[in-house]
Amino acid sequence: MSDIKSSPLRTSLEAVFVFVLAIAFLLVFSNTSGFEGDDLNSVLPMLHLGSALAGDLEIYRPDWQPLSYATGAAIFALTGSVDTIFALPALSVAIGIALLYLATRWIGLTPLLFVPLLMLFPEIVYTGLYYNSSALGFPFVCLAVLLAPKTQTHPAAVLLGAILAIAVLMRMDFVLIVPAILAYRVWFRREVIDLIMIGIGAGIVFGFALATNLLDPQGVINTYQGARDEIVARANQPGWDTYAKTFVATVVLSPLGWLFLFGAALYAMLNRRSWMPALIGLICLAPMLFAARNMLTPKYMIPAFALLPVIAAMIWVAATAQLQPRLKNMLTGVWISATLFYFFLAIEPQRDAPFIDVSAKESRVINTHDGPRSWGAYLFHFGRVSTHWGMRVAQAEAILEATKAVGPIAFIGDQDVFSPGGIAWRHLQLGLIHAGYDGQVIAPGALRFDRAEGPLFLLAPTAQTSAFPEGACPVLLDGDQNNEDILELIKAC
Repeated sequence: MSDIKSSPLRTSLEAVFVFVLAIAFLLVFSNTSGFEGDDLNSVLPMLHLGSALAGDLEIYRPDWQPLSYATGAAIFALTGSVDTIFALPALSVAIGIALLYLATRWIGLTPLLFVPLLMLFPEIVYTGLYYNSSALGFPFVCLAVLLAPKTQTHPAAVLLGAILAIAVLMRMDFVLIVPAILAYRVWFRREVIDLIMIGIGAGIVFGFALATNLLDPQGVINTYQGARDEIVARANQPGWDTYAKTFVATVVLSPLGWLFLFGAALYAMLNRRSWMPALIGLICLAPMLFAARNMLTPKYMIPAFALLPVIAAMIWVAATAQLQPRLKNMLTGVWISATLFYFFLAIEPQRDAPFIDVSAKESRVINTHDGPRSWGAYLFHFGRVSTHWGMRVAQAEAILEATKAVGPIAFIGDQDVFSPGGIAWRHLQLGLIHAGYDGQVIAPGALRFDRAEGPLFLLAPTAQTSAFPEGACPVLLDGDQNNEDILELIKAC
């Protein structure tokens, strides 16, 4: 803890440097055209949020992430650019990483080990590469983790409660990390009045959210029940079954992360001075068992990853404090070298001798409900995020180009990116926005884009009778056509 106290300015400048590196890396590899589907189902309704919340357009779980939707819509209103919404995760996670750097430096972790520590939790980086509401809540819980042991006044406790409430409003999952952060706070400040002040801060934020209709408690309950029922109903389907969940669980941490976890647990059992950090770590993980039962994506663990790196740093600092400098330096070098190895390469089991395979580009892909993940070769897989749905983007661009040769045209399909015709409502809509056309909601399930060639309409099947534009050539997207089929339908107009 001495480093940051003796040189706060230097440590703050280091954190700024970490932020600059982090946001540069994340922006270079970030996806702005759709990575796993729910991102487009979330971002594009923000452009017409009032209509979406009124039920005129389909929107993905708005009650579960109300402040994320409000933030994205406000950013779009200010900038007029959908790309600024896609950049929010990179900005948010970069801020969170810089705050984690400060928190671990305060504990005494050497700067050289911060990146190896971060790469025990590669999901943190993935979270900053494409739009998801977990990213928007992440910096707030990181700020709470940083402030919890340092702030001593009652106003600071109120602020801490408000910060935690904001994180929860960004995405309701973050309520699962609140008990662990409170335990972390109590470790440093054992006063009942302090917890009351934290509750007051949270109450003020939640009260404001209720008063402004930002928060709908019944909507939150309904969303949770709907998601739970869907998981139960599909529990035996491929991609939803126990087999899939087991593989997803393996990529929650990196291979080094699992090794570190087992080593830290063993050390904590043998060393009484590490019992408290280990206990807070267990409190952090215990609520995550709700997610572990349905581990369809490692994104469920993001709330815990705001605190677990700090717990890991505590245990490392404690475990190496009594070692001889030479041995400590050797262990540090091994950790850094292993991190570099897994950053570029992956070690994977195989059935034939020598029973392991070292690879980079051909490393195994673990499919999750938030896109593909891996057991290593992280640089390559981070890079793939930006082009994951490149085929759909190219298809949408070709469709838009073909429509320039016809007059008014209407594409008919479902609004969900995963449903038949979703390419029109998501990738084609995104392509139109990037081309500078502002769509208008003209009826429930109907968007109009005014172009020089004639208006282009996106219609949901339910909108065909009430909003079908007279004189527009209909193109029905049933989900089974390839690009050539769609282009032939357009030529027929």
